[in-house]
Amino acid sequence: MTGPVYSRPDPFALEQGLSAPISGAATRQAPDVTLASLGEGLLEIVRAAAVSRGVALPARQSVYMAPIPADCEQVAVLFTGWNPEPAPDGGTIVCDSFRWSAGYSVIITRCTPATVNPRSKAPPSTDQMIAAARLASDDAEVCLEVVSRLTEIGANLSIVTNAPSGNLQTVELNVQLLSNVGL
Repeated sequence: MTGPVYSRPDPFALEQGLSAPISGAATRQAPDVTLASLGEGLLEIVRAAAVSRGVALPARQSVYMAPIPADCEQVAVLFTGWNPEPAPDGGTIVCDSFRWSAGYSVIITRCTPATVNPRSKAPPSTDQMIAAARLASDDAEVCLEVVSRLTEIGANLSIVTNAPSGNLQTVELNVQLLSNVGL
């Protein structure tokens, strides 16, 4: 007598061919995934998202540790470090399915059109304010495009369109990336 005939691939064939049992070890952080390498990958996604939205990014672009002063026009991917995902409730027991996430901020800082007149100290005109709002809106759309290109993210996500400070304005994407998920 022969074994059962399956109309689809035998669901047990893969398991029978393995020399070691399947475990959650595959979910551990891969040794080549670092905060810097995830940040570099995220910066590439930011660049591609800007191109697809028709938005020119500032020439200065970097990956760095958070915080960084927003003191010039720049795009920066900032990381804060590794965090357990999900956060432990009590003691810390490391098991095979334990995952890590890294907090990242993507900042797009630009010179703002909404500046105070240096001579008269007059506030920005409504036209200047509208131009600043459009600039922030375009950068926020780039950030939304970035999020749509990520395969999996952690629970904390925000896009903040900060009001101008001095002669600069910054849009900030805050996202958690998981160490075992490719960009």
